[in-house]
Amino acid sequence: MIRRPPRSTLSSSSAASDVYKRQVSTQSTGEIRQIMDRAEELKTLFAAIDVNKNGKLEKQELINVFGDHHVEFLTFCDENEDGEITSEEFVAGIVADTEDLSDEDFQATWINRMRLVINESLSKAAILQCSCVTLAPYFKVKNMDEFKKIWQADYAEFKNKQSCVHYAFGFTDDGRAHCREAYTDAAACLQHLADVDTPLEAVLDPEIAELERLEVHGPAEELEKLKEALTPLGALFFTAEWGFRPEMPEMAEDTVIHLYPYFKMKEGRVSDFKAVWKAAYSGTRAAAADEKSHQYVFSFDEPNSTASCREAYGDADGVLLHLQNVGVPLGAVVAEDGPSTLQKLELHGPAAELDKLKPTFDPLGAEYFCTEWGFRNAVGGDHA
Repeated sequence: MIRRPPRSTLSSSSAASDVYKRQVSTQSTGEIRQIMDRAEELKTLFAAIDVNKNGKLEKQELINVFGDHHVEFLTFCDENEDGEITSEEFVAGIVADTEDLSDEDFQATWINRMRLVINESLSKAAILQCSCVTLAPYFKVKNMDEFKKIWQADYAEFKNKQSCVHYAFGFTDDGRAHCREAYTDAAACLQHLADVDTPLEAVLDPEIAELERLEVHGPAEELEKLKEALTPLGALFFTAEWGFRPEMPEMAEDTVIHLYPYFKMKEGRVSDFKAVWKAAYSGTRAAAADEKSHQYVFSFDEPNSTASCREAYGDADGVLLHLQNVGVPLGAVVAEDGPSTLQKLELHGPAAELDKLKPTFDPLGAEYFCTEWGFRNAVGGDHA
């Protein structure tokens, strides 16, 4: 039977362990009235757990809230044993066994506790474990040979390399360039800007190139330190809210593939967008090794209702596996009635790996930046 949750604990694991199996009983007319009232409360909780809004609680959604005890929900509430729990199954499994409780006790021991567990799971699952600052300049190049010559000369004498997390130049077929670069903090980013002042001024000669776009991604407190210097350049600031950067060895030649999806969040739907991806985050974190993940951080330019995920994988296979793994939440956020639209999609990496991805990403309108030179320093774990 479904055992009433003890009032002495409020952790997600203890709450989940209170659910053992569905008990079926016959109710009188009066009991049905009471169950229908409780059903509405439970449906609200169901909707909070069902972050992809497909009307079913899938395994990953249950894991996100109830951890290892998700198995008990599937075992005892999944009446048709299809590996998912519908709203009807969720409600029936609880109300049939709590008819002896007063409304006050039901509110205290089920509704209040379940709400707390759900809120705790969402807040704990998605936290920021990457403190670095990403600088993302995009150039429209007019004289490609001169542009590359200037930056390659600077690269050969790279200053303060120890405070750079990664640095690589990539190019599109239509004459655009991007430098994907990250630094340990705002101070290191500012130092790099001082170090490259001469070559930057040289490439911004109107005959060579123009700065098309500049983005900065990082923790809120680090971005504040950069606004005075970068706002005059028209920089867009994306505040990193959750993500990780796992431990990795250094790479003298950066062959990692970066995937940058951008989403336009619909008015009034920002919290819905974040809820979907936060719920999927623990699964992405768990799959990091299989996906050969080097980086995964969600950041937001909320004044422009734009979200970006800065993500990187060891090769094309890792990218494709990740895309498969996030198919459900991705589909949910870009559905016709979803909280966002896919604004644009960029892929940065070696030409051979990008070619493997084009059959999948061409239909999505992806832009490809072929990496020509760059390095990655060793990363000690989630803090960098």
